[in-house]
Amino acid sequence: MVVNTPSKYIIEIKDFVSFGLERALQRIYAKGSQITTNNSGDPKNPKTLVNFSGEIVLDAEDYALEHLVIKITKGDKVITSGFLEEVNSWERQDASIVYDAINKMTNPDVL
Repeated sequence: MVVNTPSKYIIEIKDFVSFGLERALQRIYAKGSQITTNNSGDPKNPKTLVNFSGEIVLDAEDYALEHLVIKITKGDKVITSGFLEEVNSWERQDASIVYDAINKMTNPDVL
């Protein structure tokens, strides 16, 4: 997949989430989650609550960005590593487009 930004960055992103990346993202969410089961109500229908902090979501997004981006190009400049640092140095409008593309691929509802 190729994503273009208003500032003329061209970002090449893998076309799929590998099983290994999916598991790594699940691990990030699982480590930062708290699961609580409440059996005080109907024993046939216990309620389970899963809580995690917003920081866990940011950690997963950053991890996915580093592992899904293949290359970033702007003019003659070609970047093949350090994607997180690079994207986070951009204007918000450009970085948001990249994170939106990554999030469409790695939505935790799908994992």
